[in-house]
Amino acid sequence: MLWNSKNYSDKDLTFLIELFTGNGGNCLMRSNFSRHFSDFIRRSHGNELAFRRNKNFPAAPIKAEVIVNKRKALSLCALLLSTPVFSATEDTTFLVSITIENDCTISINDLNFGTVNDLTPSISGSTSGTVTCTGLAPVSVAFSAGTGGTSSFTTRQMDDGTNTIDYNLYRDAANTEILGDGTGGTFTIDFTSTGGADAFDVYGLTGAGQNPKPAGTYNSTITATATF
Repeated sequence: MLWNSKNYSDKDLTFLIELFTGNGGNCLMRSNFSRHFSDFIRRSHGNELAFRRNKNFPAAPIKAEVIVNKRKALSLCALLLSTPVFSATEDTTFLVSITIENDCTISINDLNFGTVNDLTPSISGSTSGTVTCTGLAPVSVAFSAGTGGTSSFTTRQMDDGTNTIDYNLYRDAANTEILGDGTGGTFTIDFTSTGGADAFDVYGLTGAGQNPKPAGTYNSTITATATF
């Protein structure tokens, strides 16, 4: 759009508008412009309109020269600018994601029944462990039967050579829930990690009436496995 005062008085302005339509192109503002342009002219009483069109339209540009009062000029400019040439839009979507993994470490202190000289009564002991995780997720801690003697979940054993002492590990202080892998009536220690160190207890109890036993240190190695 070109502004040109030409020979008009100071109170008038001329608008020169070209509507390019040729060579297979789109008719620029062909319908929207003509509608708004005509509406504006009808509201601008007393103004002159000179319209020149090539006979080969729409293959050639259209030129419209409009003389309007200066007070009307800004209104026309705003009208033209407020009408977009191209109004078609197209949308698409895309996914934004992140995957959080829970990473955990486990540690359990040794369980020591102490030094005793009589295995007639049951000897109790306990220890504690922690699972430290980076996130919030379910955690399950399972326990092996152990390496001593002929250990099983029913009866674990500590050994010193061929000599053994029976015992077991429990989830509760009452020594009723045998720790294991969740099979055969055994229990695991289950909780939801808090993103820090989560503590738990392990209870141990030797079998009663095992006196006498050879002096020595009896051991069994337990593997605790945290699944998260």
